This record gives sequence, structure tokens and C-alpha cells, in this order.
Amino acid sequence: MGFEGFAYLGAVVGVALGMVALLAAEYFNGVDVLLPVGGGLALVSVGAITFLISQNDPPAHEH
Repeated sequence: MGFEGFAYLGAVVGVALGMVALLAAEYFNGVDVLLPVGGGLALVSVGAITFLISQNDPPAHEH
């Protein structure tokens, strides 16, 4: 797996951990800490995925 694979893996794991923190904030009433941390992590991870996708060139159309 190349660098892009690890970058995508890290971003997807970041989204998953962010969502776990958001759900834990609801369940354990950790709104003071877990909600901003989980939301920030999920937001940054989705931004990373968007950035990684934007760096890929579309395939050339051969006619």
C-alpha cells in the first residue's frame, strides 16, 4: 500500500473516531470535551478525504 493508501486509511479512521466521540458525548454527557473534539476530528478528516480526492487526476478519455 502506497502513501495514498495510508493517507485514505488515516482519514477514514479519523472520521470513525470522530463519530465515536460524538456518540460517546451523547451517551456519557461529555458535551464539554467529547463533542468539540469529536466534531473537530470528523470535520478535519472529511476535509482530508476531500483534499486527497481532489489531488487525483481524472483518467484520460481515449477516443
